[in-house]
Amino acid sequence: MKRKKSFLAGLCTLVLTASVAIGGFTYAPAAAATTDFELSDITVKSTVTYGENISVPAAAGYTVTVKTPSHKAKDNGTVVTGETITADELGNYIVTYTKGNKSYSFRVLCELDHELELFVENEAGVPSVVKTGDSKKLPGAYVGYYDEDGKVVKVDAAVTISAFDGSANGSETVAANSDHKFNTAGSTFVTYSAKVGSGTKHLSKTYEVKVQDNFSDNKAPSLSVSGVPSSANVNKAVTLPVATATDSFDERVEVVVTVKGKDASGNLVNVKKTTVKDETATAELEEDEVFDNDKNMTFYPVREGDYKVTYQAIDDSGNKSAEWTYTITCSDKKAPEITLDETKIPAKWGKTVYKYSETATDKKVALQDAAVGFEFPELTDNKDKADDLTVTFAIKDPAGKTVVNFSNINKASGESGTKYTNVATNVEYKFSKTDNFKFDFGKYVDAVKAANGENYQYYGDYVVTYTARDAAGNRATKTYTINVAETFEDTSDVTVDFKNAEKYVIASKDDEVEITLPAPTYSSTTDSKLTLTYTVANGEEGTEGVAKLNADVKGGEVAKIKKGADGYKLVYDNAELAITDKIVVTATAVSDAGNEGSYKHTIDVKTPGTSAMFGEVNLSGFANGTYDDTAKEVALGNIVIAGVADAKLVGVELGVKDENGDYMTVSAEVYAAENQKVIRNVTLYTMNKSGNYQVELRVFDINGKSKIYVVPVTVAHVDTDTDTGVASPINATSGNVYKKVLLANSEIKMGNAKSYLAGEKDTDYKFVLIHKVSGGRFALMGEEFTAMTTGNYTIEDRAGVVKKGSVAEDYTTVAAGKTVDDLKNYLDGLTQNGKYTVTDSSTVKFELQGVMPAYSKINGTVNLPKATAYTENANADDVVVDVKAPKGGKVEIKDSTVAGYEYSFVTTENGVYTVTYTVKAGNDSSTFTYTIKAGDVVAPTFTLTDKDGNAASHESTVKAGYKFSYLYVSATDNGGSEAANLTYTKKVVGPDGKEVGTTISGKGTTYANRTAPTSGEFTLDASGKYTVTYTVADEAGNESKQEFEITVTNSTSNSGISLATLSTILIIVGVLLIAGVLVYLFRFRRVKKN
Repeated sequence: MKRKKSFLAGLCTLVLTASVAIGGFTYAPAAAATTDFELSDITVKSTVTYGENISVPAAAGYTVTVKTPSHKAKDNGTVVTGETITADELGNYIVTYTKGNKSYSFRVLCELDHELELFVENEAGVPSVVKTGDSKKLPGAYVGYYDEDGKVVKVDAAVTISAFDGSANGSETVAANSDHKFNTAGSTFVTYSAKVGSGTKHLSKTYEVKVQDNFSDNKAPSLSVSGVPSSANVNKAVTLPVATATDSFDERVEVVVTVKGKDASGNLVNVKKTTVKDETATAELEEDEVFDNDKNMTFYPVREGDYKVTYQAIDDSGNKSAEWTYTITCSDKKAPEITLDETKIPAKWGKTVYKYSETATDKKVALQDAAVGFEFPELTDNKDKADDLTVTFAIKDPAGKTVVNFSNINKASGESGTKYTNVATNVEYKFSKTDNFKFDFGKYVDAVKAANGENYQYYGDYVVTYTARDAAGNRATKTYTINVAETFEDTSDVTVDFKNAEKYVIASKDDEVEITLPAPTYSSTTDSKLTLTYTVANGEEGTEGVAKLNADVKGGEVAKIKKGADGYKLVYDNAELAITDKIVVTATAVSDAGNEGSYKHTIDVKTPGTSAMFGEVNLSGFANGTYDDTAKEVALGNIVIAGVADAKLVGVELGVKDENGDYMTVSAEVYAAENQKVIRNVTLYTMNKSGNYQVELRVFDINGKSKIYVVPVTVAHVDTDTDTGVASPINATSGNVYKKVLLANSEIKMGNAKSYLAGEKDTDYKFVLIHKVSGGRFALMGEEFTAMTTGNYTIEDRAGVVKKGSVAEDYTTVAAGKTVDDLKNYLDGLTQNGKYTVTDSSTVKFELQGVMPAYSKINGTVNLPKATAYTENANADDVVVDVKAPKGGKVEIKDSTVAGYEYSFVTTENGVYTVTYTVKAGNDSSTFTYTIKAGDVVAPTFTLTDKDGNAASHESTVKAGYKFSYLYVSATDNGGSEAANLTYTKKVVGPDGKEVGTTISGKGTTYANRTAPTSGEFTLDASGKYTVTYTVADEAGNESKQEFEITVTNSTSNSGISLATLSTILIIVGVLLIAGVLVYLFRFRRVKKN
């Protein structure tokens, strides 16, 4: 459903203005523009979940239609008779209200809660090649999705398994994990399919199983594994590598992975699933861990010792590769982890420490208590409990002598290791989980001076060391250096600020709203590691009833505001904070000396109410003139919205569509002042193009109240010599369509503007902030701006002056000695500019509303299921289907006459048809391809013979230097291909994986009868295993294959001895030994007969 965009679309220029000025001016309405299209309080949700109902309010005098995502572009949609419809298709629904020839549409995106997938429980269990008449057990399947931890979560959806062999009996339904007999030679298509809910979402996987009369597979698959670790730490994750398995016949080879370790009783058992916290196993469960050789390859060893890891590949015929076995030795070699707030340990300190004091004469004051506090660390270990770790703490002075040395502070107060007496200070220090430790470097210096005199190194670097040791002796260390001088002054200001902090947030009664907690910047010229405290509260701290968010936040985190049963809440991680009208964030930074800086920011929370926040929408003199195409632009007039209580909470949408439904270029100046919102100088840029246009105006507020107007405009054609102009592109940075942007300024400094004006502010004129936006369709509520089309946008924050008594007009009465140009130039100098390009970066999603067929008979009709494509912002412009025949010819596609299907085509050739969907969304194009086999799916059958036509095979073991010859091939094809039209291929692959000799390949019996390549016969020289492959393919591409494995060994004798002769020799030797005859030499010589 391709829709071409007008060259002018996306170049719409709008001037948007918001003002905090509030007054008592009342607008006197005049006659409205000619339109009978006025919708009041009609709101349709913009997003729903698959299977949910879409509420579609009725409107008297209007026809309501809905276009589902699968409706074609030219469809008008389905008339809605009730007030709800079920969203049973994925994509964008278009809900349209129509009156006469005027209409307005809402877009509703329907998506799944999670991206669902169809999982076949053991995909390798679906065979690739079987012998006619064999039975195979088909594995079950389920529908699910991957959660945030990468685990599969199953959902309730029935999966159907069907097998279709192309016979007149049609598809056969097969129960999961039950046998299916493959009776018909050719191809059987096994399809797993699931319908999600009661809608059109389908999931399917189809496997082609080749069924051959003379199939035999005795060769084991090949297996390759690399990267298995040899060691691991107890209770920590071990992720095994994914093995690669290949087979001569099977496309999907099962790889069985087992891991065994000893249980608590010492028995070797499969490893179990575990509960995990902070990436460490905390408990062993009863259920075995399952390894799928894909995404689930991780286990947690919960005991020390050896773990046996085994890989083995098994093909559909039951052939098994050799086991690849590895031993992972698990022990505890991981050191504990020590966590500290390092900002509380100073890098510089002094015997005497000064901090800033506003009241002191020299702006500094000495600390009364200059002791440095050291905190007890947070401890974790992969095996031992935190309480069982040995934690030491020591300080050494610049001379290397021990100041304190606690042998284990991880004990209760007073126990051994928590006390230390320094001989110099004669002070007993205590440090434990319950005793805080503070150390006064000044008192230590004084004591050591008294004991050692002036020659001792008192000042310099003191080394502070924490260590944590587990039971296995693994040790972690944290070391810090504190440079101690005689005096240390920290009189620097601590500055704290918030950058780009939101001033308000608009909550929603239906949807969660994201808010970014402002990130603080803080600094000190003296202390580079300030200690930060960050709080989020629902009011001014210290006020009664004010609470804080109980979460560890530092700023920059994304929280959500959502409405619950008992009001609105701020939610971050697992913490919630009840909020009403504000969120107060406070950042406090403190230096080691105690200098403090703090910054508080209030974010207003605007919550929905029940009454309209605007009054009459007046279309006085708007779009009721006579217009023609002699000019590139058509001035349509002004619109005034009265009774606007809070301009931040009342928004507008404006757009003009042409007869094709494409949005045209339009400009307008939109601003608020004196309880009114003004949309003035609305101008349509037709570029001298006549036609019928419709102006769409929507006024809405936070409470869900709205007014929608559609005003018709006719631009008549007049013969003229006027040339057509071309719009210029706008350079910009990046943004995203339909994503809200909070504009930076909610007010602007007017500076010395009053000196340019005659009259009085708020009596004669009002200052306003103008957000000038140039670009496509938009929505604006306060400073929340949403780009609704892709393209180039520019935003200018400008200063404006309007008349108090007529806010739709500029105030131009200037002071003596000033001109209007002087005023304009001054206001222009206050402008701030920002530019960006809006793109649609959302992913194109393609949906088949059914199961794509896998096979059709010749001259059969193939029905293609309905297909839709969309992004989160719009349905695709067009979905084009193309079908190519096996020989490359284009296939005629017709509309399908079968319900639930969209197109059909007839198969006329044997082989593979390729169905390609090309999706065009915006400027991007994506393709999705499917294949359907038709006609002959029966592979040729063949036997190998000698030159006389007798059945033959290859020897399994030969000596190095063996002269190799290919066998003759005798083939027949039930699908209609003559032997002369079959393609024969013969090749040998050596132990190194490279071809030996030259491959024979070609069409016709000449190639079937060749025993050596044109380059001549060749020998098998290197020892090892050689693979000989014969392949016969028919004209439809069906292929049969036979393989042989020849083992070449090194030659040790010029003359061979047969097994029978060797047996005779051994018997004779045995008889002689039994008879007591000593045999020194036995020689056998074969005598050649004459």
